[in-house]
Amino acid sequence: AREAAAAAEAGRALVPGGVPRPAPRAGPLTPAEEARNLAILWAGCFLTSASWSLVLPFMPIMLRHLGVPQARLATWTGIVFAAAFATAIFFSPIWGAWADAVGRKVNMLRSGITITIVMIGMANAHAAWIVLIWRLLNGALSGFIPAAYSLVAATTRSERLGRSLGILQTGPAAGAILGPLLGGGLVQLAGIQATFYLAAAAQAAATALVLVLVREPDPPRRGLRLDLFAGLGQAFANPGLRMVLAASVLLQLAVTIIEPLITIYVGQFPGVTAVPFLSGLLFSLVGIAAVVCSPFWGRVGERRGFLAIAAVGLAGAAVGNAGQLLCRSLWSFGAVRLVSGVAYAGANTGLGTMAAVTVEESFRGRAYGLLTSSQQLGNLLGPLLGGFWGDAFGIHSAFGVASIGFALALGLLVPGLARLHRGEPLPGVR
Repeated sequence: AREAAAAAEAGRALVPGGVPRPAPRAGPLTPAEEARNLAILWAGCFLTSASWSLVLPFMPIMLRHLGVPQARLATWTGIVFAAAFATAIFFSPIWGAWADAVGRKVNMLRSGITITIVMIGMANAHAAWIVLIWRLLNGALSGFIPAAYSLVAATTRSERLGRSLGILQTGPAAGAILGPLLGGGLVQLAGIQATFYLAAAAQAAATALVLVLVREPDPPRRGLRLDLFAGLGQAFANPGLRMVLAASVLLQLAVTIIEPLITIYVGQFPGVTAVPFLSGLLFSLVGIAAVVCSPFWGRVGERRGFLAIAAVGLAGAAVGNAGQLLCRSLWSFGAVRLVSGVAYAGANTGLGTMAAVTVEESFRGRAYGLLTSSQQLGNLLGPLLGGFWGDAFGIHSAFGVASIGFALALGLLVPGLARLHRGEPLPGVR
């Protein structure tokens, strides 16, 4: 007992056989450890995003290969895409609460392992309904990227929080840009099944990086009771977080109203050839803007306030999407879409950071779980609304609907801005 006490005082722990080893150090991260965590989590989020974007754009190829007839291919593709969003809406808050109870790093490892298994399962699916089941499980068990946001938000000094989350946001955006470019070539050369295996390997690599190199300073709070319903009540009693969640639904809904229609819209410009390539390029402009501009928006938020940059970003996105109604050439459309992407990066960075600063550190896992649910709800509803509206009233008019969505999200922030102007801050919001 005396030897064990002495070893503990020296910062060591005895293992079987009496051999001392260094004990994990508790306490806050040093600046160097913060920077290392951020770099590793960026790489993990990049690999996770790239792994899915390697295969998801080419899901129709897989479904057709599995025997889905051409007449039903679009319907099956939509169902398979929406399946993960549908289950993620309900399960993301559960995993967020679990992360607050046992640790954010553990939640990332859980998610990374299960996503890898899901990808291998999809690679070996022999019927469309099996692919659908794996996609439902994907939504229910995922959460790698939100857990990374939660870990950074919980371990980063407040004066660097905005820029750190802004930098982290560029990881998934860069993966979403690169994935389809590589995936198209891989599917062409090696086939969709081999591409799924490569995607699984990328996710496994991301998980291994987190396991070996990421440090979470606080030990798991094993005595914390996981009470999801109490957590939901606490979240919706917080006016700042409630505002963020509602605005995030509308933000994602407005973005995804347009995205499924871009390929069809590009084909309507006179004299345009190479529609798939140009559509992919235009589709990626928002991601490029996020990679370039999110760290800038994070630094501005640290100085001016995250509510302010969210409002400016939503206003710019509303104006930009309305401006796309006036475009008469592909190049003007691309230029306006790039500007809209810069604005979207500001709105997304502002709302994402506000999800952290409106709650206590011990609640941030649940806050990001709820934020993910709100975003997935928008991702689910947006394509459905966009498809219906485009068929009923024309694709061109869908840009106006998206602009209204951004404006409504901005309207949700106005009461908070007014309270700040009167010197009555919302919890944690500046």
